[in-house]
Amino acid sequence: MKKCRICLRESHDGIIIRAPEMMIGTKEEFDYLHCSTCGGLSLISIPENLSWYYEQKYYSFASRNISRPKVGFKAAIRRRAALGKLGSSNVGDRFAHWVRPVYFNWIFRGCMSLDSRILDVGCGSGALLQEMSSYGFSNLTGIDPFLPDDHMSLAEGPRILKAYMKDMRDERFDVVMLHHVFEHLEDPQRSIMEARDLLSAGGRVLIRVPLADSYAFRKYGRFWVQIDAPRHIFIPTASGMYGLAERAGLQIENIIYDSSGFQFSGSEAYLRGMSIEQSANIFSKSEGGRFHDYSIFLNLIRDGDSASFWLRLAG
Repeated sequence: MKKCRICLRESHDGIIIRAPEMMIGTKEEFDYLHCSTCGGLSLISIPENLSWYYEQKYYSFASRNISRPKVGFKAAIRRRAALGKLGSSNVGDRFAHWVRPVYFNWIFRGCMSLDSRILDVGCGSGALLQEMSSYGFSNLTGIDPFLPDDHMSLAEGPRILKAYMKDMRDERFDVVMLHHVFEHLEDPQRSIMEARDLLSAGGRVLIRVPLADSYAFRKYGRFWVQIDAPRHIFIPTASGMYGLAERAGLQIENIIYDSSGFQFSGSEAYLRGMSIEQSANIFSKSEGGRFHDYSIFLNLIRDGDSASFWLRLAG
C-alpha cells in the first residue's frame, strides 16, 4: 500500500511505473506510484543522495547577462509590447506586441502589471527575471536555496537571494511564480500553502508543471521525458492540481497549456536509450517541425504535457 503525494490517499490498486534516469544517462530505475484516484505520479522512495542527480548542466547558476536596451526607442518598444501582452487596450501597445511579440506564453491578460511585486521561486541565476526586467518589469525578486554561497545580486536589476519560501514570510508579493520547480519539491501541499502565505491582497500564484494526464505520458509511459526520474518527486494531473488548490484555500483562475516539441524529441530519445546530451541533433528539421506543430494542437485540445496554473485565494 502506497500513499499519493498529491491527493494524499492510500492507493491499494495503483500501478507502479518503473522509470529510468535518462537525463544524465545512468539508466538507474525508480518506482513511481500511478495513483488510481487522482491519476498523478509519485516517487515512492526519494534517494538519500538526490543532490547527486542535479548536475550543473541541469540547473545552471552561471551568470547570464541579458543584453537588452534599457533606454531609448528599442527599450520603449519592448515596454509597450509587454503592456500589450498584459492586456493594455492602447492601440499602440497592442501594435507593439504584434510587431515585437513577448514570448512569455504563461501570461494572461490582467494577471499582473509592470509594477507588480513578483517573486520567482527556484530562480537559478535569475535569467528569467533579467529578461522580464528588460521588458520593464520593475519589482522583481528571485530566491533559490541552491545558489552558490558567494552569489551576489547585481546593483541594478532583480534582487536574487539564497533562500527558501519560508524565509520570505515577512514579505508579500502580487505574484509568486514557480516555473517547473513545484514538481521537484517533496511536499506539494505544504509548498502550495507556503506560496499562498506570501500573497498580497488580490495576489496570485503561478505554477508551471508537467501533467500526467497527457497524450505524451499515455504514448511513452515510463520513457516519457517529463517523468525525469528521480528529480521529479511527483507529477500531478489537472484534477490533482484542483485538489491541491482547494485544500490550500485557493482556486484555479486560469490554465494555459504550454507544452513544446520536447515532449516528443526527449521521449523518442529515451525510447532509443539515449540521454538528452547524446540525442542532440538526431532529429531532422522537418521532424522537429512536426513535433512543434503537434504540440500546438495538443495545447489547443488541452492534452499537452505541461501547463501554467494561475491560482488566487478562494472566495
